[in-house]
Amino acid sequence: MSDPGFAILCTPDGIVISAFGGSPLAAGTPLSVIVARDSRERLQQMLLLARSGVPQHSLLQMADGQTLEVHCAGEEGRTLVLSGATPAAIRRRCEEIADSSGAAVMARRIGAATAGPDELSVDLWSEVARVNNDLATAHRQLAKTNAELRWLNEQKNELLGMAAHDLRNPLAVVLGYSQFIAIDSEQLSPEHRTMLSRIEANVQTMLAIVEDVLDFSAIESGTVRLDLTEFPLADLVSDVAGVNAVIAARKNIGIAPFVDPDMPILLADRRKLSQVLNNLLTNAIKFSHAGSSISITAGHGPEHTIRIAVRDRGLGMSPEQTALLYQPFGRVGVQATDGEKSTGLGLAIVRRIVEAHRGQVEVESVPGAGTTFTVILPASSTVAAPPLLSH
Repeated sequence: MSDPGFAILCTPDGIVISAFGGSPLAAGTPLSVIVARDSRERLQQMLLLARSGVPQHSLLQMADGQTLEVHCAGEEGRTLVLSGATPAAIRRRCEEIADSSGAAVMARRIGAATAGPDELSVDLWSEVARVNNDLATAHRQLAKTNAELRWLNEQKNELLGMAAHDLRNPLAVVLGYSQFIAIDSEQLSPEHRTMLSRIEANVQTMLAIVEDVLDFSAIESGTVRLDLTEFPLADLVSDVAGVNAVIAARKNIGIAPFVDPDMPILLADRRKLSQVLNNLLTNAIKFSHAGSSISITAGHGPEHTIRIAVRDRGLGMSPEQTALLYQPFGRVGVQATDGEKSTGLGLAIVRRIVEAHRGQVEVESVPGAGTTFTVILPASSTVAAPPLLSH
């Protein structure tokens, strides 16, 4: 098999003048076109230094993915550049350059610079070149694998979305019928009323799971868009706290909302921000003990931020568990205090919605002492509150 490489005479800035040994490079070709982008700066340095009379050499990555040893020697107005897989290949090219070419002096300089390496040195150069070639091949394979994984992830999100969408309508019908029957439940026996109540509760749980899957699939596919509107943050916090107070009351848990009175009007997607707070409060209720309390507060933070914190005094988590919180379908190993179920998608959705608002989510948790989730939004997501009217 022929040794890869080339032998050319070029101008000091790397434009081919002539080629030796059947090299396919035509006169006028920039040498940089056959060298990979990451090696072009090194090649330019070699061409510049070679004009000082001291031969230069280095391993360079070629545009075709090969790694070759490249040597060059120069004189005023011309530079001889040779490449090969080993020092022996370089020496053979030096010997093949005819004296009539006018490049023999530079060839002898390069030959002398590569003379005398033992077999270990030759083998070492060959091994380094092989490893570099293997790395380039692995990089190309990794890029291909990543593209395939992105496609599979898109297919997964599309399948989840389709399945959840097809499940939502029949579940809504079952829920509607059960609620309709419950209107006249006095005609039913206590056992039947209990079964009807369980049907309604389980269908609501399944609908919540389906909605989480739909939301997550939409967010992952990048199709979610923010519908920005202006609204008072105090109204949003009050609404969310009121809705979740009904759920919390089943465990005798109190929800205490507080918003700084000087908070500005918020510019955000109200529905999605409501979803964020609902998910955080739902989680807090699940992992709080009966008879405890949950607080949701909003105020100004440092560096022109707005901070909304949901704090419970429930089970808490270890640092190892909090590290797994935002993984889709993940489980942190903490069981809800009343056996409540979850999809493992709620916090993944929370983080993605908050990040879409150019914000972030922080968590502080102590096992046995509770957890605080803090949503941090930039002040640029707000507009100034209207001035108070004087009477």
